[in-house]
Parts: sequence; C-alpha cells; structure tokens
Amino acid sequence: MKKWIQAIRLSVLTASVLPAVLGAVYAYYEKGIFLVWPFILTLLGIALIHTGANLINDYFDYKSGADTQNQEYLPGVTGGSRVVVDGFIPLKTVLNVAIATFVLGTAIGVYLAIIAGPVVYWLIGFGLLTSVIYTTPRFNLINMKLGEIVIGLDFGILTILGAYYVQTGTFSLNAFFVSIPVGILIAAILLINEFQDYQSDLKVGKKTTVVRIGRKAGSQLLTTMLISLQILVLVDVILGALPLWSLLSLLSAPLLFQSIQVAKKHFDQPTQIGLSNMSLIMGQLVMLLLLTVSILIPNSLYYLIALIPVLLLDFKAMQQTGVL
Repeated sequence: MKKWIQAIRLSVLTASVLPAVLGAVYAYYEKGIFLVWPFILTLLGIALIHTGANLINDYFDYKSGADTQNQEYLPGVTGGSRVVVDGFIPLKTVLNVAIATFVLGTAIGVYLAIIAGPVVYWLIGFGLLTSVIYTTPRFNLINMKLGEIVIGLDFGILTILGAYYVQTGTFSLNAFFVSIPVGILIAAILLINEFQDYQSDLKVGKKTTVVRIGRKAGSQLLTTMLISLQILVLVDVILGALPLWSLLSLLSAPLLFQSIQVAKKHFDQPTQIGLSNMSLIMGQLVMLLLLTVSILIPNSLYYLIALIPVLLLDFKAMQQTGVL
C-alpha cells in the first residue's frame, strides 16, 4: 500500500482537489447552493483523473527514459514516483491501474453530466485527453509548448468552473476571475518541478519550458508568475469577485517569495533548489485553504474558527522552510 501511495503521489492531489473545493464553496458564496453528494463525487472524480494522469506520466516517462536518466530528482516531488524505476511496481501494472482510474473517473463524470448538465461531458473529455497526451510520444503537450498552460487550465480554471457548474448548472464570470490566479499558481508548481529534471529531460528530448528557455530564465518566469497571481488576487478583491476577507490568502506570500528567492539564487543547483519546490507547494496549500475559508466567512463569522488550523499550518510551513 505504501508503494501505491508513492505511485499516485497522494501529496500532490491537493493541486486538483483543493481548486474543486474552492469552486464548490464559491458557488455557495454566490448562489447559496451546496449539494453534498455532487460535491463528494466531484472531488472523487477529479482525484481519480489526476491519479490516472500521474500514473500515465510515470508510464511514458519511463518508456522515454526521462525517469531512468534522472539522477537529480527530488523524492516525492520531481522525477516521477520512482516506483517503476526502482522495481517496486511493474510498468504494465502502472498502465493498467492508470486506465482503471481514468475509467472510474469518467464514469463519475458521466453521472455528474446527467444530473448537472452536458457541459460536464466536455470538461471531463478535455481533462482526459490532455492527461493522456501530456507526455505521449506523438502528441506531446510539453513539446508543443503547452505544458504549463494546459495544467493551469485543467487543475485551476476548469476545475473551479466545473465544480461551480456541478453545484449550480451555470457558470460565473466572477468564478472565472477567481480561477485565474489559482491556475497560474498550479502552473508555477509544474514549472519549478522542471528544474531538477532539466538534465534528464534534455537528454531524452523532453522540451519542457525550463529546457527550452534555460534555468535562469525559468527562475525569472517563476518570479513573474508568483508576483502576478498575488496581484490578481488583489484585483479580484477590488472588483468584488472576492470578499475583503480574501486578502488573508496573501499570508501565503512569504512562502511564495521564499520560493522566488531560492530559485533565483540556486537555479542551477538541483540539490539546493529543492527548498523552492517545497516552499511553493506549501504556499499553494496555504493560499488555497485561506481563499476557501475567506469565501465562507461572509456567510457566517463562525467560519473564522476554521482559520485557526490554516494559520497554524502557515506558521509551521514557514518554520520548516526557513522563512521564520
């Protein structure tokens, strides 16, 4: 079981599940609607598709040699799950389980489309297609220079809008505005994870953004992304898409700036830049949790209680990453 937890990369599922939670909570904030069963199924379906994407990525990266060539990976974060490379799980088994999770995720998506609306068919179809062809040899989104864009779209914008749609049967322009900084944040995680994989990706012709523009330029791009998404949160508050309480989400800023500083200083040192990865992952977790709770507070001040564990998590994360 431990090796399968490693294989599905349970810790990174927050990158898709938390935006789905945010989308459903935003529907409650705007429309006063919260459907428990569709909410649970949405989270489960997205988690299954994300799991399938992780496994199929492991499959193709092993086949291409990207993972076997990688000697500078950060365990549990970059370089794949390593379960196939280290011989813990057979390659064919990984493929079969990936297919099974895609099938189960699709089945849930079909059910949600029946009860919520046909738009879900398009969302689940796009998510499946992009998950499968993300690293496939022929139609490779990474080599097509679409890696970060598609991941940000899938796990940020479309996940939030999809969760909102399942709850309400409609879309919201404000929800779209809220989803943009989240999409950038998810894309930034993908970008920083490419730094340790630079040498191995270069050897096998995997043209990630960092391979194409170099690690120094990659650190500059990361800086632009992380600063811009925080500005967009401010813009969302000014426009009224987010309540004033959502400024609390900027308490994640020290973690994001820590990620920037480490990446700019150690962009060509794979062992040192790992702190940037971890700061950004923790910053993403804290920011999404704070956004979610802040959206609930206008409905009831009792939700202020939920801030306590998130703020404690933020404090602990800043201690662990050396911010404090």
